Amino acid sequence: MSKIKQLKYILFFLFAALITSCEELIDVELNSANPNLVAEGVIELGEPVWLRLSYTSDYFSKGTTEFYEYSTAVITDENGNSEILQYEGDGLYCGSEILGEKNTNYTLNFTEGKSSYEASSTLFPPVAIKQVSFNKTRIQTLEENRTAYKINIVYRNNPNQNNYYLFRFYVDGELQNNWYSLANSSYYPDDSFLVYQPAHVYFDKGDKVRVVAYTLDEATYNYYSQLNDLLGSDLENTSTPYNPRSNFGDNVLGYFAAWSYDTFEAEVK
Repeated sequence: MSKIKQLKYILFFLFAALITSCEELIDVELNSANPNLVAEGVIELGEPVWLRLSYTSDYFSKGTTEFYEYSTAVITDENGNSEILQYEGDGLYCGSEILGEKNTNYTLNFTEGKSSYEASSTLFPPVAIKQVSFNKTRIQTLEENRTAYKINIVYRNNPNQNNYYLFRFYVDGELQNNWYSLANSSYYPDDSFLVYQPAHVYFDKGDKVRVVAYTLDEATYNYYSQLNDLLGSDLENTSTPYNPRSNFGDNVLGYFAAWSYDTFEAEVK
């Protein structure tokens, strides 16, 4: 018999960091019967690092989130500069001195009791969105039959290296939490400008759309690709439930990511 499937998975439990200040809480609810450590860390271009440590609870338990407040957390860059993060409450540890710089690798380590964990990520320059346009289309499914609009995103690409991107969308100021899109330049190695039309992303006439394009390193891209595959799969017919592999190691859920981003706003007309 198959194991109990992952009935409820937080969508993008790390990605919530992109639109949440370090004072706000991120809800995490996974398929673990026993509490698992969750580490969510981010350093953005021009910003200090932050890390939140918490524990999952059983799916059938609806208790409040448990945070870990006794860690020593340290951020170190590739040049040997380091900083001890300060505890701010609710499992949150924040830096203030080391700010994210382009083309720099960062290592974040922390302790939990007698155990220590470490993860690294590289911060690459932000992508430049040059233009956003919309094409009218028709959605015809069993659930709906209506006119909608597909988005076309033109952005600058560095043809001298493989580049990895993650796109998120706001509509009338509200983040669309139920989907994100991934793209990479490996299929267009010689193009300085790329046109990207994400699948299954539709808008309505009059929508005020804000596109946020994040530049990731390859490992972070692969993490979100795994998460994307999991969320898009039929979990009831999956023999073995799993979570995307953390760069903190197999005993930790969550991820440490370094990234930069660009934004563009347009109205569907």
